[in-house]
Amino acid sequence: MSYKFERSVWETQIQFVLPIVETVREKLIARNIHSLRKLLPVADEFGKFLDSPWDMELRHLHYYGGINKNFSPYDWDTLELVYRIRNDLSHLYSIDFERLEKVFALSDF
Repeated sequence: MSYKFERSVWETQIQFVLPIVETVREKLIARNIHSLRKLLPVADEFGKFLDSPWDMELRHLHYYGGINKNFSPYDWDTLELVYRIRNDLSHLYSIDFERLEKVFALSDF
């Protein structure tokens, strides 16, 4: 495939997938807010002070939630999916069809 085509696919995925990823992040926080509050306040590896679960990005949820086992297996698998997708898109990688199907299914999460 040409670079121009690959870039167009990636740009389209950004437009459609990132809003779903953000919605899932918010719902994961809402579903796990009590256990996440117990982790705070904390400063992350960049010195960003996290006082509220709503301040947590996917990387915070992945790190702090992972080491403390704060998520159900279903929520952890969902977090793992959206965390990897967001990371791939941020590094200019397109998302394969299998993961796209999974993330689009989460629009009803």
